[in-house]
Amino acid sequence: MDVAELSLRDLCAQTDTTARTVRYYIQQGLLPPPDGAGRGASYSPDHVRRLETIKLLKARHLPLAAIRGQLDAPADSALSADSALDYARAVLGAQRTPTPARRSTWERHQLTADVEFHVRRPLSEDDNRRVRRLLAFATDLFAGAP
Repeated sequence: MDVAELSLRDLCAQTDTTARTVRYYIQQGLLPPPDGAGRGASYSPDHVRRLETIKLLKARHLPLAAIRGQLDAPADSALSADSALDYARAVLGAQRTPTPARRSTWERHQLTADVEFHVRRPLSEDDNRRVRRLLAFATDLFAGAP
């Protein structure tokens, strides 16, 4: 057995995972099958990295289906990651980029004593145009109400 190859027992010990979980992840397509079968099956460092990545993504409360999708289509930078943590960061970074915090205020338009129209500002030019049209229509609609 090559130094880089692990038995199922060694893989489980190294990743603090049960054999049942490893088999389940293989069945679900989260892990590739081992080289060989039965007692001669061997696992590579890639199996270790993927198991560690799965654990990290599960800690972020991602469902297995989402984890599978991310593992199946990794980001280009994730392909050369040296550790599971770097790999998970690259995958998560490709999934969503942080958006800067945006200050907003709510604008209230009272159409009747019981009906209000609320708009969160700022809006894009197109949305501003639509809101003005909607507000004009709503004002006309409620002005003609009995």
